[in-house]
Amino acid sequence: MAERPPESRAYPAMPNVYYYPGLPHVEFADTRQFEWREAVEARTEEIAEEARGLLAGSGTFKPYVQAEADRPQGDMHGMLDNDDWSSLDLIEKGLPVEDHIRYAPIAYRTITEEVPVCTIPNRAPTLLLSLLKPGKKIPPHHGMLNPRYICHLPLIVPGNGALRLGSQKREWHKGELLAFDDTIEHEAWNNSDEDRLVLLFDVWRPELEPIERAQIAALFEAVDTAA
Repeated sequence: MAERPPESRAYPAMPNVYYYPGLPHVEFADTRQFEWREAVEARTEEIAEEARGLLAGSGTFKPYVQAEADRPQGDMHGMLDNDDWSSLDLIEKGLPVEDHIRYAPIAYRTITEEVPVCTIPNRAPTLLLSLLKPGKKIPPHHGMLNPRYICHLPLIVPGNGALRLGSQKREWHKGELLAFDDTIEHEAWNNSDEDRLVLLFDVWRPELEPIERAQIAALFEAVDTAA
């Protein structure tokens, strides 16, 4: 797999699993380029209603960063097995979680039918509800793969919180899509006294042609087969 070449910029893309060379440096993407954006944003209130039901007890949120017995992990600044930042998966490691999808069918259908989700065997797509508790912070970190953007559809936004990625900061606004390269250092905080909740999913970088996407997926499939 390609290594990231040296860069002089303050906040380079630094994926901790896989680097795909040649992609332009983008922190927050311009979501107006996405033909599917309006279809997703239009379902915000319906998806938020499903999410409120899951928060009320229809599903179990778990720490976003969990210990895995089959590989070493760092503590990520105290976030390992810490439910300050938690999630509920609708798709986990590329596989549907039927026990959760039945409570959130609109969210599942909207993303899987309208969006060019990143598809990599055993890794993506990702589709989940991301919960950040009141007064809590997600420390600076880097994501795994740079051929994708992470997207947030904000559902419950109490205010007094933001996402800082590289040199830029964005506040969440209900129903306004954010997309960003999470392999650039980023952090988030919720300084309110209420939960913050977003629907999180990943999409292919639009610069990648279908053949490139297929090659990336095939590479990971080959790595897993050889393991």
